[in-house]
Amino acid sequence: MQSLKRNQGIDIDESAAIDIARAGCQAPTAGVGLYNAQQKLQQRHPEYDISTVALVMAQGVLAYCPERLP
Repeated sequence: MQSLKRNQGIDIDESAAIDIARAGCQAPTAGVGLYNAQQKLQQRHPEYDISTVALVMAQGVLAYCPERLP
């Protein structure tokens, strides 16, 4: 959370960030899997816009499941 705020200027609730990061680590990477996951997360956390959700998801993948990266 602190690095998101410090580096990206994103102030996000910890439970929302964890949910988004977990979803990023579990989302299918083929086709539109990541896009669909982002859309569902934005609906689950409407207080955050889609670009914030996408950025938090990407940072979560980097931090928690980098093996998913190509």
